[in-house]
Order: sequence, then C-alpha cells, then structure tokens
Amino acid sequence: MIGADTQSTDGIKKNENTIKLHDITKNTILAGSGSLGLIEEVEETIEDHKKTKKPKITERTSIRTIRDIVSNAASDARIKRVEKLQKYIRYEHIPSADFIFGGYKNEPCAFFIGDYGETNIIHTYKAIGSSESFAEVILSTHYNDKMSIDDAAKLAHWAIKKASELDIYVGDKIQLKVFKKNESYPISHAQIEGFETIYRCREIVYTEMFSDGSYLLKQFSELTKRKKEQMSLVSK
Repeated sequence: MIGADTQSTDGIKKNENTIKLHDITKNTILAGSGSLGLIEEVEETIEDHKKTKKPKITERTSIRTIRDIVSNAASDARIKRVEKLQKYIRYEHIPSADFIFGGYKNEPCAFFIGDYGETNIIHTYKAIGSSESFAEVILSTHYNDKMSIDDAAKLAHWAIKKASELDIYVGDKIQLKVFKKNESYPISHAQIEGFETIYRCREIVYTEMFSDGSYLLKQFSELTKRKKEQMSLVSK
C-alpha cells in the first residue's frame, strides 16, 4: 500500500491535482516528496530508460534493478542541481527530494530512496515529506503486519488526512494504490469517500470517549491552529 496527497507547493503557490504516485511497470510504483523539479527529473530519466531501443526498464526487469536506476537518477539529479546552484545559494538550502519505491517480487517490498542515492528497505511503514513526523504518530500507533489491504488503506488515509490538517504543504485529494504480484491498482474514489466518513466518526469518538484520544486531539488542534496562522500569513 502506498499513498500521497495531491497538493504541491511552488514557493507559496499551491497546485492541486498533482499526481505523486507514478507507475513504473505494472507492479512497481514510485512516490516522491520534496523539490518538484528534482522529482520530475527523476521521472523523466525513468521514462527515458523505458523508451530507448534497448530499454533498461521493462515488465521483466527485477525490482532491485529498477530500484538502482531510481537511486542513480535521484543522485544524478541532486549533483546537477548542486553544480548549478551552489554559486548562488548556500549548500544546505539547495532543494532536495526523497522517494518511496514499491513493488512485488515474491512478496510486496518497498524501499526508501534519498536524493543522495542511498537506499533502505522498508520493513514496516515509512512516511516522507514535510509532515512525516505527524503521519508516523498515526502509523507507529496503529500499524501491524497482519493488516488487510482495506485496513492498510484506511490507515494510510488517516495518516495523510491528519497531516493535511497540520501542515500547510499537505492537502487536496488523497491518492492510494496497492501493488500486487502482476498489477498495481488505485483505491477507488468511492472507497476513499468512505474513509473520509470513517475519519470524521473516529475524531468524534476519540473526542467524546477516550481521554488519551482527547489529549492527542488537543495536541493536533494546537498544530492545526498554527497551520491556519501560517496560511493567513502566506495569504497576506
């Protein structure tokens, strides 16, 4: 299971309906977070590898080979950006991007890929982006390795939805995809609408019945308030 919001931010300008989950082959998916320019450059490199006379990426290409191609593309894009911008801005301010690459070999597998090209296998769950700490509060509390696809989809939706309330850089619609042995497929709009209803009900139940939930919601409420204040400053 892999999910993302569909809002991208260019400076202070928000763009809606940004597709962040990209199919590489029938059963491999790439998600990126960070500099839109770097992400697009990596995606273009992948497409080039698929379109050459002797494609390096086909439906028969192994998961690890594709992972290494993505890793090299991320590293190369970063190096080019550093060479281009280091004369003008401080090194630590040069835009960056991280990726999650998922696929299915004998079983589902996923990797975190940093923009230096480093790769780490994801054994349980992983969030990336500006709100990863918010999302991982939800994931760390409710994830278990016996979850059904439906429960995993609900959990991913919950984490992204809550992050969108706390982080001005997360928002718009939520996109969820499942990767299986011979295919990847999206969770339908109708199912996601159902998750929205479940989310709202869960918030009410937590507020009314559980002291621990109320405390957590109070912390989230403070972060939501800060987000609104940030957004008002941006709009001014």
